[in-house]
Amino acid sequence: MKDRKVFRRVLLVAMVAVLFMGVGLARAQGPDMDEQPADVTAVAGTVGSAFTYQGRITYNGLPYDSKYDLRFRLFDAAAGGHQVDSTRYFINYQVSRGLFTVPLDFGSAFQGSSRWLEIGIRPWNSSGPYTVVSRQTVRVVPYALSLRPGAGIVGTVPSRSALHIENDDSHTNAAGVYAKASNSSTSAPTYGVRGISNSSGGVGVQGYSSKGKGVVGESSTGVGVIAKSAAGSLFEGWDTTPNAQRFYVSNGGNLYTAGSIKSGRTTRWTVSPMKMTAYSSDLQILPVGTGHVILSRSGGSSIQYAYLPVDVPGVLFGTAIKLSQVHFCYKADSTSDYITEFNARYVKDDGSFTTLVGSTANYTSTSWHCQTLTDATPNQISGSLFLRFVLYFSGTGSGHKFYIGNVYLTLSE
Repeated sequence: MKDRKVFRRVLLVAMVAVLFMGVGLARAQGPDMDEQPADVTAVAGTVGSAFTYQGRITYNGLPYDSKYDLRFRLFDAAAGGHQVDSTRYFINYQVSRGLFTVPLDFGSAFQGSSRWLEIGIRPWNSSGPYTVVSRQTVRVVPYALSLRPGAGIVGTVPSRSALHIENDDSHTNAAGVYAKASNSSTSAPTYGVRGISNSSGGVGVQGYSSKGKGVVGESSTGVGVIAKSAAGSLFEGWDTTPNAQRFYVSNGGNLYTAGSIKSGRTTRWTVSPMKMTAYSSDLQILPVGTGHVILSRSGGSSIQYAYLPVDVPGVLFGTAIKLSQVHFCYKADSTSDYITEFNARYVKDDGSFTTLVGSTANYTSTSWHCQTLTDATPNQISGSLFLRFVLYFSGTGSGHKFYIGNVYLTLSE
């Protein structure tokens, strides 16, 4: 009982808290695209999140020797507040000459916000409550201050990075640097990562990847990546082997590329049927003001041919153009008249032709109907393109007319 009364008068004096934190160096490559600065030395292991706490127990000013149960809790406020991470215990801990030293590890609890350590103590063979000492502010070592919110790393580091960070993990979403500006309560611009260079040959933000993506930006409502330049390029793309520029966007918004421009999307290319021509004078083609044409046979064979030239590029900005679909709308006065064959062809240099999309089915309808023909494995348009309509007329004159309306092509890369 005497020990307990003595114990309640024990003064626990916190002497020093040393927090060891792993500080990396962030790689910022120059335009030479080196994978890693030559003077960076890889470390064999990663520093953990544990730190050492040392304290002293005295009674009437004298150091006290005994065994105690020690309890450590971390909070986000000097009083009240919330506990951060779980409680750490040291049971039956021997205090020698009043001194104790314990390792504490609160994981990722230290991310720049202030923390307070609460220490509780009781005799080791007691089941009673802990005597709590006033919370102690956890102070970090000076070098770790450079990682607190709002801190800056400023200095002159010739031919090296001021900060170098590497992550050698190979799992999905592993990142060397992750930055987030998450204040959604304001419309003012915020930046996850912001890079500035005042050198005429400098780069604001440079990303390098040997296999994946150099720079990725993401925003739920704003801008994923924004670039500003008073006189240089907004964006540049480089290849590493050889070390050559592949594209850039000027500060005027113009895109220049040494390769091809690819979108991955299809393009609808509309064709006016008013350009249609007849193979024979027996086929009459009459354009009308509504944008379609009327085809009728004045005599001759019941089979007539109509051709519609298509002005479309075979290569656009370095990218080969392919024909994947043809869409045309038609109707006939009589169901006994029909389109008996259709082809989309291009003419080759030797005068022969290649058919890209075609059908020998009979198409007829006395009301407007649209037909779409698809090529599952599109081929490149390598010559002058034209559409060929083979028409069957069961008679001549009124009551035996075809109408060709909307025509368009679907082009792909």
